[in-house]
Amino acid sequence: MTEHRTLPAKDVKSLAWSGDDLVDMAGGWRTFRLDGSVCGPGRVSHFRFDAGVFSHDRRYSVVFERLGTKGVVCRGSEFLREVNRSYYYANVFDYPVCFWTDDTGRTFLVHCPVDYNLLEIEDVETGERLTDCETREPVDFFHSRLQTSPNGKWLVSAGWIWHPLDAVRVIDIAGSIADVSRLDADESTVSLDEEGLLNCSAACWQSGDVLQLAVHEDEDMAANRLITYNAASRDVVGAVAVDQPLGDLMAVGAGHVVAFHGHPRLIDVADGRVVEEWPQLSCGRQIGSIHNPGTDPRRPRALDPANRRFALVQDDGIHVIELQGF
Repeated sequence: MTEHRTLPAKDVKSLAWSGDDLVDMAGGWRTFRLDGSVCGPGRVSHFRFDAGVFSHDRRYSVVFERLGTKGVVCRGSEFLREVNRSYYYANVFDYPVCFWTDDTGRTFLVHCPVDYNLLEIEDVETGERLTDCETREPVDFFHSRLQTSPNGKWLVSAGWIWHPLDAVRVIDIAGSIADVSRLDADESTVSLDEEGLLNCSAACWQSGDVLQLAVHEDEDMAANRLITYNAASRDVVGAVAVDQPLGDLMAVGAGHVVAFHGHPRLIDVADGRVVEEWPQLSCGRQIGSIHNPGTDPRRPRALDPANRRFALVQDDGIHVIELQGF
Protein backbone atom coordinates (compact mmCIF):
# COMPACT_ATOMS: atom_id res chain seq x y z
CA MET A 1 0.00 0.00 0.00
CA THR A 2 1.36 3.43 -0.93
CA GLU A 3 0.22 6.96 -0.24
CA HIS A 4 1.06 9.80 -2.62
CA ARG A 5 0.59 13.47 -1.77
CA THR A 6 1.81 16.71 -3.37
CA LEU A 7 2.92 19.69 -1.30
CA PRO A 8 2.83 23.17 -2.86
CA ALA A 9 6.38 24.46 -3.34
CA LYS A 10 8.45 26.53 -5.76
CA ASP A 11 12.17 27.09 -6.27
CA VAL A 12 13.23 24.30 -3.90
CA LYS A 13 17.04 23.99 -3.92
CA SER A 14 17.55 21.08 -1.51
CA LEU A 15 15.46 18.71 0.59
CA ALA A 16 15.95 16.78 3.83
CA TRP A 17 13.64 15.18 6.38
CA SER A 18 13.47 16.59 9.90
CA GLY A 19 10.95 14.45 11.72
CA ASP A 20 7.75 14.70 9.68
CA ASP A 21 8.81 17.99 8.08
CA LEU A 22 10.80 18.63 4.91
CA VAL A 23 13.46 21.32 5.04
CA ASP A 24 15.09 23.25 2.20
CA MET A 25 18.37 24.17 3.92
CA ALA A 26 19.94 25.71 0.82
CA GLY A 27 16.79 27.70 0.05
CA GLY A 28 16.63 29.70 3.27
CA TRP A 29 15.63 26.88 5.63
CA ARG A 30 12.03 26.82 4.48
CA THR A 31 10.04 24.08 6.21
CA PHE A 32 7.32 22.19 4.32
CA ARG A 33 4.87 20.34 6.52
CA LEU A 34 2.87 17.34 5.36
CA ASP A 35 -0.37 19.26 5.87
CA GLY A 36 0.73 21.62 3.09
CA SER A 37 1.73 24.56 5.28
CA VAL A 38 5.09 26.30 4.85
CA CYS A 39 7.29 28.00 7.45
CA GLY A 40 10.08 30.40 6.52
CA PRO A 41 12.35 31.27 4.88
CA GLY A 42 14.66 31.85 7.80
CA ARG A 43 18.42 32.19 7.53
CA VAL A 44 19.64 32.82 3.95
CA SER A 45 23.18 31.85 2.93
CA HIS A 46 23.67 34.10 -0.14
CA PHE A 47 25.84 31.40 -1.69
CA ARG A 48 25.44 28.69 -4.32
CA PHE A 49 24.52 25.95 -1.82
CA ASP A 50 22.17 23.32 -3.27
CA ALA A 51 22.26 20.39 -0.81
CA GLY A 52 22.17 19.64 2.91
CA VAL A 53 22.25 16.78 5.40
CA PHE A 54 21.20 16.46 9.04
CA SER A 55 22.83 14.54 11.84
CA HIS A 56 20.85 11.56 13.17
CA ASP A 57 19.34 13.61 16.01
CA ARG A 58 18.73 16.63 13.70
CA ARG A 59 20.78 18.81 16.04
CA TYR A 60 23.48 19.49 13.47
CA SER A 61 23.47 20.05 9.73
CA VAL A 62 25.81 20.70 6.84
CA VAL A 63 24.72 22.83 3.89
CA PHE A 64 26.99 22.56 0.86
CA GLU A 65 27.40 22.95 -2.88
CA ARG A 66 27.02 19.50 -4.44
CA LEU A 67 29.55 20.15 -7.22
CA GLY A 68 31.64 22.70 -5.35
CA THR A 69 34.19 22.90 -2.55
CA LYS A 70 32.35 24.85 0.14
CA GLY A 71 30.00 23.96 2.99
CA VAL A 72 28.88 25.29 6.38
CA VAL A 73 28.20 23.41 9.63
CA CYS A 74 25.31 24.54 11.82
CA ARG A 75 23.88 23.69 15.23
CA GLY A 76 20.17 24.30 14.96
CA SER A 77 19.95 27.79 13.47
CA GLU A 78 23.45 28.76 14.66
CA PHE A 79 26.36 28.89 12.23
CA LEU A 80 29.37 27.00 13.62
CA ARG A 81 32.08 26.90 10.95
CA GLU A 82 32.96 26.57 7.29
CA VAL A 83 34.19 23.33 5.72
CA ASN A 84 35.88 22.67 2.40
CA ARG A 85 37.03 19.88 0.13
CA SER A 86 39.78 19.64 -2.48
CA TYR A 87 39.18 21.39 -5.80
CA TYR A 88 40.37 18.26 -7.65
CA TYR A 89 37.47 17.25 -9.97
CA ALA A 90 35.07 18.76 -7.41
CA ASN A 91 32.97 20.18 -10.26
CA VAL A 92 32.00 16.73 -11.56
CA PHE A 93 31.12 14.52 -8.54
CA ASP A 94 28.98 14.70 -5.41
CA TYR A 95 30.47 16.34 -2.32
CA PRO A 96 31.46 13.64 0.25
CA VAL A 97 30.04 14.47 3.69
CA CYS A 98 27.91 12.86 6.40
CA PHE A 99 27.50 12.71 10.16
CA TRP A 100 28.36 9.75 12.38
CA THR A 101 27.16 9.11 15.93
CA ASP A 102 29.25 6.73 18.03
CA ASP A 103 27.92 4.34 20.67
CA THR A 104 28.21 7.03 23.38
CA GLY A 105 25.94 9.38 21.45
CA ARG A 106 28.70 11.78 20.41
CA THR A 107 28.31 13.25 16.91
CA PHE A 108 31.15 13.62 14.40
CA LEU A 109 31.51 15.06 10.92
CA VAL A 110 32.97 12.76 8.26
CA HIS A 111 34.33 14.40 5.09
CA CYS A 112 37.46 15.01 2.97
CA PRO A 113 38.74 18.48 3.94
CA VAL A 114 42.30 18.03 2.62
CA ASP A 115 42.43 15.56 -0.29
CA TYR A 116 39.78 13.82 -2.40
CA ASN A 117 40.93 10.41 -1.11
CA LEU A 118 41.57 11.26 2.56
CA LEU A 119 38.62 10.77 4.91
CA GLU A 120 38.71 12.63 8.21
CA ILE A 121 36.54 12.30 11.30
CA GLU A 122 36.10 15.58 13.15
CA ASP A 123 34.46 16.84 16.30
CA VAL A 124 31.38 18.47 14.82
CA GLU A 125 31.58 21.56 17.05
CA THR A 126 35.29 22.38 17.05
CA GLY A 127 36.64 20.75 13.89
CA GLU A 128 39.27 18.87 15.88
CA ARG A 129 40.42 15.92 13.76
CA LEU A 130 40.41 12.60 15.56
CA THR A 131 42.07 10.96 12.56
CA ASP A 132 44.97 13.39 12.01
CA CYS A 133 48.04 11.24 11.47
CA GLU A 134 51.25 11.87 9.49
CA THR A 135 51.67 8.22 8.51
CA ARG A 136 48.36 7.78 6.70
CA GLU A 137 48.50 6.23 3.23
CA PRO A 138 45.04 6.48 1.63
CA VAL A 139 44.20 4.51 -1.50
CA ASP A 140 43.50 6.36 -4.75
CA PHE A 141 39.73 6.67 -4.40
CA PHE A 142 37.36 9.60 -4.99
CA HIS A 143 35.05 9.49 -1.97
CA SER A 144 31.42 10.46 -2.50
CA ARG A 145 27.84 9.88 -1.22
CA LEU A 146 28.89 8.87 2.30
CA GLN A 147 26.40 6.93 4.45
CA THR A 148 26.81 5.38 7.90
CA SER A 149 25.07 2.11 8.75
CA PRO A 150 22.04 1.97 11.09
CA ASN A 151 24.15 0.21 13.74
CA GLY A 152 26.86 2.89 13.58
CA LYS A 153 29.61 0.39 12.75
CA TRP A 154 30.15 0.97 9.04
CA LEU A 155 30.67 3.78 6.58
CA VAL A 156 29.99 3.29 2.87
CA SER A 157 31.50 5.58 0.26
CA ALA A 158 29.92 5.30 -3.20
CA GLY A 159 32.48 7.10 -5.33
CA TRP A 160 34.85 6.26 -8.16
CA ILE A 161 38.37 5.33 -9.20
CA TRP A 162 40.34 6.63 -12.13
CA HIS A 163 39.44 5.53 -15.66
CA PRO A 164 36.76 6.53 -14.45
CA LEU A 165 34.88 3.59 -12.96
CA ASP A 166 32.21 3.69 -10.26
CA ALA A 167 33.27 1.89 -7.07
CA VAL A 168 32.22 1.40 -3.45
CA ARG A 169 34.27 1.21 -0.26
CA VAL A 170 32.94 -0.19 3.04
CA ILE A 171 34.88 1.02 6.09
CA ASP A 172 34.85 0.01 9.74
CA ILE A 173 34.27 3.53 11.01
CA ALA A 174 33.68 2.45 14.61
CA GLY A 175 37.18 0.95 14.72
CA SER A 176 38.84 3.85 12.93
CA ILE A 177 39.13 6.05 16.01
CA ALA A 178 41.47 3.53 17.65
CA ASP A 179 43.12 2.47 14.38
CA VAL A 180 43.05 5.19 11.73
CA SER A 181 44.53 2.84 9.12
CA ARG A 182 41.05 1.29 8.80
CA LEU A 183 39.93 4.42 6.96
CA ASP A 184 42.61 3.87 4.32
CA ALA A 185 42.85 0.09 4.01
CA ASP A 186 42.82 -1.06 0.40
CA GLU A 187 40.73 -4.11 1.28
CA SER A 188 37.81 -1.82 2.15
CA THR A 189 37.11 -1.45 -1.58
CA VAL A 190 34.32 -3.85 -2.51
CA SER A 191 35.57 -6.32 -5.10
CA LEU A 192 32.96 -7.96 -7.27
CA ASP A 193 35.41 -9.33 -9.84
CA GLU A 194 34.40 -12.91 -9.14
CA GLU A 195 30.83 -11.97 -10.03
CA GLY A 196 31.99 -10.60 -13.40
CA LEU A 197 30.78 -7.11 -12.53
CA LEU A 198 32.60 -3.95 -13.52
CA ASN A 199 30.97 -0.84 -12.06
CA CYS A 200 29.43 -0.53 -8.59
CA SER A 201 27.54 2.73 -8.92
CA ALA A 202 25.38 3.17 -5.79
CA ALA A 203 24.72 1.72 -2.34
CA CYS A 204 22.22 1.83 0.51
CA TRP A 205 22.00 0.14 3.90
CA GLN A 206 19.27 -2.51 4.16
CA SER A 207 20.16 -3.26 7.79
CA GLY A 208 23.06 -2.93 10.21
CA ASP A 209 25.50 -5.05 8.18
CA VAL A 210 23.71 -5.55 4.86
CA LEU A 211 24.05 -3.31 1.81
CA GLN A 212 22.24 -3.20 -1.49
CA LEU A 213 24.58 -2.32 -4.37
CA ALA A 214 23.68 -1.11 -7.85
CA VAL A 215 26.07 -2.46 -10.48
CA HIS A 216 26.42 -2.58 -14.23
CA GLU A 217 28.57 -5.07 -16.05
CA ASP A 218 30.01 -2.99 -18.86
CA GLU A 219 30.65 0.61 -19.79
CA ASP A 220 27.53 0.73 -21.95
CA MET A 221 25.42 -0.43 -19.00
CA ALA A 222 24.00 -3.21 -21.13
CA ALA A 223 23.40 -5.39 -18.07
CA ASN A 224 22.41 -4.24 -14.59
CA ARG A 225 22.15 -6.06 -11.28
CA LEU A 226 21.12 -5.48 -7.71
CA ILE A 227 23.64 -7.06 -5.31
CA THR A 228 23.03 -7.91 -1.65
CA TYR A 229 26.33 -7.56 0.21
CA ASN A 230 27.21 -8.40 3.83
CA ALA A 231 29.75 -5.89 5.17
CA ALA A 232 30.71 -8.01 8.17
CA SER A 233 31.52 -11.18 6.22
CA ARG A 234 32.47 -9.29 3.04
CA ASP A 235 30.35 -11.68 1.00
CA VAL A 236 27.88 -11.31 -1.82
CA VAL A 237 24.77 -13.02 -0.48
CA GLY A 238 22.39 -12.29 -3.35
CA ALA A 239 22.31 -11.01 -6.92
CA VAL A 240 19.39 -10.36 -9.26
CA ALA A 241 19.19 -8.91 -12.76
CA VAL A 242 17.22 -5.73 -13.38
CA ASP A 243 16.17 -4.37 -16.75
CA GLN A 244 17.28 -0.73 -16.30
CA PRO A 245 20.05 1.25 -14.58
CA LEU A 246 19.24 1.78 -10.93
CA GLY A 247 20.77 5.10 -9.92
CA ASP A 248 20.71 5.97 -6.21
CA LEU A 249 18.96 3.52 -3.89
CA MET A 250 16.83 3.60 -0.74
CA ALA A 251 16.03 0.48 1.26
CA VAL A 252 12.38 -0.25 2.09
CA GLY A 253 12.21 -2.82 4.86
CA ALA A 254 14.13 -6.06 4.46
CA GLY A 255 12.95 -7.00 0.99
CA HIS A 256 12.70 -3.96 -1.27
CA VAL A 257 14.57 -0.93 -2.55
CA VAL A 258 13.55 2.19 -4.42
CA ALA A 259 15.74 3.00 -7.44
CA PHE A 260 15.96 6.63 -8.54
CA HIS A 261 17.15 6.51 -12.14
CA GLY A 262 14.73 8.10 -14.61
CA HIS A 263 11.71 7.70 -12.33
CA PRO A 264 11.23 6.01 -8.93
CA ARG A 265 10.76 2.23 -9.01
CA LEU A 266 10.09 -0.07 -6.04
CA ILE A 267 12.05 -3.28 -6.63
CA ASP A 268 11.89 -6.68 -4.91
CA VAL A 269 15.47 -7.59 -3.98
CA ALA A 270 14.72 -11.33 -4.19
CA ASP A 271 13.91 -11.41 -7.90
CA GLY A 272 14.48 -7.91 -9.33
CA ARG A 273 10.78 -7.47 -10.10
CA VAL A 274 9.36 -3.94 -10.23
CA VAL A 275 6.55 -3.98 -7.66
CA GLU A 276 5.42 -0.41 -8.21
CA GLU A 277 6.68 2.60 -10.13
CA TRP A 278 5.91 6.28 -10.62
CA PRO A 279 6.69 7.14 -14.28
CA GLN A 280 5.10 10.58 -13.92
CA LEU A 281 7.89 11.63 -11.51
CA SER A 282 11.31 12.61 -12.83
CA CYS A 283 14.44 11.80 -10.81
CA GLY A 284 17.11 12.70 -13.37
CA ARG A 285 19.33 10.13 -15.05
CA GLN A 286 22.50 10.23 -12.97
CA ILE A 287 23.98 6.73 -12.62
CA GLY A 288 26.79 7.13 -10.06
CA SER A 289 28.50 9.97 -8.23
CA ILE A 290 29.79 11.58 -11.44
CA HIS A 291 27.59 14.18 -13.15
CA ASN A 292 27.88 13.85 -16.93
CA PRO A 293 27.24 17.00 -19.00
CA GLY A 294 24.01 16.75 -20.98
CA THR A 295 22.45 14.18 -18.63
CA ASP A 296 18.99 14.99 -17.23
CA PRO A 297 19.95 16.68 -13.93
CA ARG A 298 19.19 15.08 -10.61
CA ARG A 299 16.09 16.45 -8.86
CA PRO A 300 16.34 17.37 -5.14
CA ARG A 301 15.05 14.52 -2.99
CA ALA A 302 14.81 13.47 0.65
CA LEU A 303 15.02 9.83 1.69
CA ASP A 304 13.64 8.40 4.95
CA PRO A 305 14.23 4.64 4.92
CA ALA A 306 13.41 4.29 8.63
CA ASN A 307 9.85 5.46 7.92
CA ARG A 308 9.68 3.98 4.40
CA ARG A 309 9.06 7.20 2.53
CA PHE A 310 10.75 9.60 0.16
CA ALA A 311 10.09 13.07 -1.21
CA LEU A 312 10.95 14.31 -4.68
CA VAL A 313 10.88 17.86 -6.03
CA GLN A 314 8.97 18.32 -9.29
CA ASP A 315 7.86 21.37 -11.26
CA ASP A 316 4.44 21.33 -9.56
CA GLY A 317 5.69 20.89 -5.97
CA ILE A 318 7.12 18.27 -3.62
CA HIS A 319 5.78 14.75 -4.13
CA VAL A 320 5.81 12.57 -1.00
CA ILE A 321 5.51 8.79 -1.40
CA GLU A 322 4.85 6.69 1.70
CA LEU A 323 5.40 2.93 1.35
CA GLN A 324 3.59 0.93 3.99
CA GLY A 325 3.31 -2.85 4.14
CA PHE A 326 6.62 -3.57 2.41
